[in-house]
Parts: sequence; structure tokens; C-alpha cells
Amino acid sequence: MTWLIQFAVQNKRAVVFCALLLSVTGAYLIFQIPQGVFPDAEFPRITVLVDYGLAPLAQMEAEVVKPIEEAVMMVPGVEVVRSATNRGSSEINIHFGWKEDMFKAYQLVQAQVGGIQHVLPPGVEVNIRRVNTSTFPVAGYSLYSDRLDLLALRDLAVYTLRPQLADIPGIFNIEVLGGHEREYRVNLDPDKLAAYHIGYQEAAEALQQSNSVEFAGRLEENHKLYLNVADNRFRDIGDIAGTVVADRSPTPVRLRDIATIEPAHQATYLKTRSNFREAVLVNVVVQPGVNSVEIMQQVEARLPGIRAHFPPGVEMRKWYDLSDFIRSAIRSVYSSIFLGAGLTVLILLLFLRRLRITLVTALIIPVALLITFIFMKLTGMDLNLMSLGGLAASIGILVDNAIVVVENIERYLEEGFSRTEAVIKGSGEIIAPLTGATLTTLVVFIPLQFLGGVPGIFFRALSGTLAITIAVSMLLAMFLTPALAAALVSTQPKRSGRVLPHFIRLHRRVLSFNLDHPALPLGLIVLLAASALFFYRNIPSGFLPEWDEGTVVLDFTAPPGSSVEGTYTLLKTIEDHFQDIPDIADYSLRIGTSLGHPRLTPNEGDFLISLKKDRRRSAFAVMDDLRELAEAAEPRLEVELFQVLPDRLNSD
Repeated sequence: MTWLIQFAVQNKRAVVFCALLLSVTGAYLIFQIPQGVFPDAEFPRITVLVDYGLAPLAQMEAEVVKPIEEAVMMVPGVEVVRSATNRGSSEINIHFGWKEDMFKAYQLVQAQVGGIQHVLPPGVEVNIRRVNTSTFPVAGYSLYSDRLDLLALRDLAVYTLRPQLADIPGIFNIEVLGGHEREYRVNLDPDKLAAYHIGYQEAAEALQQSNSVEFAGRLEENHKLYLNVADNRFRDIGDIAGTVVADRSPTPVRLRDIATIEPAHQATYLKTRSNFREAVLVNVVVQPGVNSVEIMQQVEARLPGIRAHFPPGVEMRKWYDLSDFIRSAIRSVYSSIFLGAGLTVLILLLFLRRLRITLVTALIIPVALLITFIFMKLTGMDLNLMSLGGLAASIGILVDNAIVVVENIERYLEEGFSRTEAVIKGSGEIIAPLTGATLTTLVVFIPLQFLGGVPGIFFRALSGTLAITIAVSMLLAMFLTPALAAALVSTQPKRSGRVLPHFIRLHRRVLSFNLDHPALPLGLIVLLAASALFFYRNIPSGFLPEWDEGTVVLDFTAPPGSSVEGTYTLLKTIEDHFQDIPDIADYSLRIGTSLGHPRLTPNEGDFLISLKKDRRRSAFAVMDDLRELAEAAEPRLEVELFQVLPDRLNSD
């Protein structure tokens, strides 16, 4: 491989320019790579959510759940189908193998459910969704007002806020929870129905047929064809009242002649609160593979203009924002990488005692990391805790690959060779063993790419970035390190420092003692190995390390059969005590629904509690307080406390 070194030295300016160009490209692509906490992943599960009003459990099982289960079982690749059915709702989970194409499976499930839609009872609403790391909201807002009721607040969220946020690129859904959904109640007068000889069913069918969009014929004129459409959908209470129910010559019978119409709202089986008030909750859900941080910046930039058109007295408050934690976590990892690289350079300078040689090694670190970002973008990887952890872990190998080349070059310089000869001989001599050592390291991490399940999702991100960075460092050791050494390394004799000779003398004494008394180091090694095995078996294990997210989820279950208001009565004592915990910044409450499950029984739900950034206590201390508070305030409640991200994985 000497000819590669000669090429790099003879064209050192071109090599340095190419490295600079790639570094600039990598620096630009950093801002184009999606950012998240976890690697973007698709779980082998599809969820079918069914809503059928107040249908009894037996009817749900027989007429809705069973036909859907039988249909989806026909989809290729299905391993298990599980369902949880309550009065009027059901959640059907379809599990596949990890090797299945989930996008294709999603389409097949949609086709199967669509094929039996005619068999399902009228009024059944079916929602099919894939399960991935983007299922959970990245942000949540609450709307509340002292002037507007929950009906008007929900209309504001659905017809004003949601359309203006939903068109932001990368937004998957703007979920609106709580409030009251508007409806109009038609109270038929039995006496008037009898007078006009009209039945209840006739009136209902007239309403249903009138509220439609119909083809009204075609018109040919001036060599053009016009297709006419009649939009008869109701727009206000006057349109409903004017519906023709029966044609009684000479005057048709309209709905207002036989009934009274009054504004009302649909029956609701969930309750949402925030900041000690009933509120409408608005969740922002993003598409898989997008940059959550960038999307939230666009959302925050658009909100002031939307708020300006809100009616007086309406307040909007953010109670959760995952992008804050993403920015903080990634910033922390970047700081660790920079700190580690800086300390590495200082140690090299301390031991090598040559500024230029240290500079060559120091330049390799950022160049290798920036070039790695190019390959991350090309391979579709994103910036998350695991991929950045791989970058941080690779710094030591980066430095090793650079330093062994530079040290060998320095050895030839001390033997009296010219700079060019020293670079060619020193680099060429070390490249072969360096390549072998690098490939050996790659062989260790490559099998992690074939792990399956959730561990595979996480370790593929870590091992992928680590392998890319190591491979890049090997290429830089072949080309850029010799080119920089040929330009920067000095031929002046190396100055003898004070630190290294002391280490050398200490190392010689320890080595001589161990060679004279081999039983002692061997016994120490056996003792350390036995201790390591003992502690390995007794150290607590877990899938994810604990970290302080600044948010807490309190899941609760009230006694079976509790109504929404009955459940809230049990929770009110806990909610009132939130004011006594100074670490709490805001919260949201859901009864009959939760962050991970759109429809629950009225005795289930959760709190999502956001903590202050300037608090003195950790989230774990606050969780202990909340657990004690819940157990003391209401023993009939079953509670579990998590942070958001572990709860997110548990739900997935």
C-alpha cells in the first residue's frame, strides 16, 4: 500500500482540499438529519381502533370484533391477534414478525377491513394505525377559557387551530381531545306527527337524505359540458328546520312544522383538564422519519398568528414539548464529544511534546466525525442518543488510528530520514497492521446490525455509526494523516519532557516486579475476573438507563364501574395537591383516554406532569412524592408512575 501513501503525499493539497470539502458537506448535513431521542423504528404491530357509541359488550363482540378479527387473520404474516373490548369500543392489535414489511401489511389490513365494511353495523367508526416511535405526540397544548364553554372551545380547536397546523410539512395529525362535540337535537312532536300522518322513521330518513351532496345533471352549452352538483349539506339550524319531511299538497311539511330543534352536544365519555380547569387538549403528532425539533420550531412560529384570531378570553398553554428534551439530550451528547476530544488532544500534547504532531491528530477527529454525518444521511440514519453514543465511543479509535501513524513517522524522523521519506516509510509500514486492527474492530460490531426486535433497533443505530466512523478513520489514516504530516510535521529534534520519563521509569519498575513475581499479577487477574462475574450476576439490569426527562406520567385505575365524574371525584384530591409541589410547572389530565390509548374505560386514564426546568429535585424524587400523595389521598386508586419515554416504549 506504499503507492497510496506516495499518492497522498505527492497530492497533499488535493487530499486536504477534498477532506475540507467533505467536512463542509458534513457540517451542512448535520442540520438536514432528523433528530430524535430514539432511533426511528417501525414496530411489527398494527392497531385497529373501533368506536360504536354505547353498543353493549355482547353486541360489540359478535357484530364488530369477531368479523374484523376473522378478516385480518387472513393477512399474510399475521402471528397473533389480540383484542380488548369495552362497551362501545375495541382495540384490536395485530402482531407480525419482525421481518415483515409493515407498510405492505398496513395496506393489506386496510384492504381486509374495508372489504367487510358492509357487514359491520351502520355507525361503526374504524381507525387503523401503524405503531412506531412517532405514535406518541411530540407536543401538547391546552385551550381553556372563562368566557367560552367546552363546545365553543372544541370548535375553535377543530375548525381554527387544527387546519392551520395540519398543513405544516411533516405533521401527521393534530389530535383534539376533550370538550363537547356539537350536535342538534330534533324533538319530534307526536301529536303533530299524527296530524300529518308522518312516522318517526319517515322523518329520520328525510333528514338523512337531505344532508347530502348529489349529482344534479349535466348541461351542454357552447360546445361545453357542465356537470352540476347540488350541495344540500346542513350549515346551520335553519337548514335543518327547513328540511322537507313530506310533500302534502299544496304546502310541503317541513321539519319545523312537526318538531323543535335545539343546539346540544354529543354524550361524552372522557374528561380532559389542564392547569386546574376543564380544557380541550391539542396534541401534535409528527410523521415517521422527520425532524421533530424543526417541526416544533415551525409550530411555535405559527402559533402567535393563530392566537391573534382567538376570541377574547381564550388562553392557550403548552403542557408538554418533547423537542425541548431532544435538544437538551443531543446538546449534552455533543458537549461530551467535544469535551472528550479536547481532553484527548491535551493528553496527546502532554505526552508527545510536539504541537504539530498533536495538531495533525486533533484535525483528524472533527474531519472524521463530519464525514460520518454524510454517510448517516445517505443511509437514512437519524441523530439520536444511540447514534451519537456511537460517535462518542469512536473517538478513542479515531485517535488511535491517527496517532500510530504519526508516531511511526516521528520514529523515522528521529532516525534522520527526510520529512517526505519519513512520511512514506512510516505510514506505509503501519497501514497494513492498522487495516487489520480496524477490520477486526468492525467484525465485532457488524453482527449487531443483524439483531432483531427492539434491542436490534437500538444497537443498529449505535453499531452503525460506530462502524462508519471507524471505517472513515482508517481511510483518513491512509490519505489525510500522511498528507497533513508531510505539510506540518517538523524535522526538529523532539524536546524531552518531564512527565513522560517518570511514566517510563515507573512502568519499567512495575514490569520488572511482575516478571520476577508472576504469581501475584496472575492471582490478581483471577480475583478481578471472579469479582467481575459476581457483580455481573448481581447488578440490576434494565433495557434503558434512567434519565431525568423533566416529565412524569401517572397512570391510574379507579374501581371498576366508576363513571367519568366518579373517577374524577377520586382524582380531585390528588389534583388539588399539585399546587403544594413547587417542582410542578403544568399538567394535563385524561379520563377515559390516555397518551397511548385513544379509548379507555371511564375508570382509567393518566396525568402527564411537566416539571420546572429550574427545580432543585430530580424527577425521581418528585415521582416518589406523587406516589405517596396518591396512596395517602385515595387508597382506592391504583397508580403507576413512569417518565414519558419508557412509558412510550411500554405502550409500543
